[in-house]
Parts: sequence; structure tokens; C-alpha cells
Amino acid sequence: MNFITCVITRVAGAGLAIIVAACGGGGGATIGTGTVGNPGNGNSACPSSPCTFSNVGGASFTVPTGATSLTVQLWGGGGAGGTGAQSPTGGAMFGGGAGGGAYLSKTLSVGAGSVYSLTVGGGGATASAAGEASSFGQGASILATAGGGIGGGPASPSAGGAGGAGGPASGGQAGGNGAAATNTPWFSASNSCVGLGGNGGNGANGGLGGSLTSNCGVGGVEPGAPGGGGQGWNSDPGHFAKGARGQVTVSWN
Repeated sequence: MNFITCVITRVAGAGLAIIVAACGGGGGATIGTGTVGNPGNGNSACPSSPCTFSNVGGASFTVPTGATSLTVQLWGGGGAGGTGAQSPTGGAMFGGGAGGGAYLSKTLSVGAGSVYSLTVGGGGATASAAGEASSFGQGASILATAGGGIGGGPASPSAGGAGGAGGPASGGQAGGNGAAATNTPWFSASNSCVGLGGNGGNGANGGLGGSLTSNCGVGGVEPGAPGGGGQGWNSDPGHFAKGARGQVTVSWN
């Protein structure tokens, strides 16, 4: 699925209002409830090797003249972190970190002019959602797949969220597992903030998982592309960290 982010600015002057809209494609990771950001730079034309596809969704690749083999690298999307929950004591329980996307590299013998299809998996875009797999194939045959990370578990009023598993890749590297939430509930006996959501798992051979930078479970570092898993969140309603997009890179000789 593709997401579009537009920033609209109103510039007023001399009685004329100008509306400027700056839009970008989807596929990245954004902490919180906003739209997905970090537009990709995928290009199906591929003028030179290597060619990187980072726009989430499908694309095609035509083998250039003179090429006899392709090396395809795939990263699955990272899962989304879990949301927190209010505890009966008035504090909060934190969500678990999501798993990172898997990585796979595969070399294929090819003929010039052959057309292949590929899919760049998106990161988990709703709370605790799994990342999408990235794949490369021809016709109905899927030749290589890197799985997406599993989303972090949501907190309950009495327990923090569990960490999500890293994405699978047969013959490749699984993504890093997300961490479970720790030090819950939110408030200690001295009323200090001690809760911490689980960090997201790293994308295999890819981006770092998201992390929280304070015990209060707010702020933090976005998961990196490709494949970083989102971190767990505190009890703010509806807040979570989205997973980072996957990626497909094609090289030839």
C-alpha cells in the first residue's frame, strides 16, 4: 500500500493567497499517529547497477542488454510497536517493541530483456501491525522473499507488552526481535517515572530498531530504513511507533 504525505503552506501577500503543497511518497517510519514519511527513491528505469527500489509497493525490472546474472537483495518491512495502557493505580504500562524485517541476497542467471516483478514491503502502519514482506519474482513464480517483522505486543492494565519476533527469510537472515516492555508500572513508590517501552528489533543487515530516549516513554528515535522495528509506547491514547519500510536492490553484470 502506498501512502502520500502533503505539507500545505499558505503564503499571503498583496491580497493574494498562495497555497503550496509539497507531497512525498510513502514507505518510511514516523513516531506517533501522523502519516508515514521518508519518501523513497525507487526507479524502475534503472540506468545503472546497482538499482535500489525503496518506494513501498510493486514495480518491474527489465534485464539490461549484456547482463547474464542478477544479484537481488531484499529487506522486509519492520513491524509497528505496541501501545501502552493505563494501570489501575493511575500509572501506565508500556507497549512492546516490534521485530525488524528480514534480509535475503540471491543471485539469478538471467537473459537480457527478461521482465521481473518486485514488491517493496511497507513497515507496520497501525499499532502492533506486522511489516510487509519484500519479494522478487517472474510471472506467478516468487523467486526470493524477505519477511516483515512482527508487531510489538500492546500493554494491558496489569502488564507491559511483549516483543515481536523478527521477520523470517528462508536462506537469509531473520530480523532482530523486539524487546518486551520493562520496569512497569510507570510510577514507582516515589512517584518517579520508571517505565520503559521495548526497543524495536534491528532490520537484518539494515536499519536500526526504534528506541525510547527517556523512562517516561515519550520521544525517542525513529526506526531506521530498511527494516527497523518500531519501539513500544506509553499510555498516550493511540500513539505508537511505525515500522520502517523494506527495500529491494538489484545489481547485474
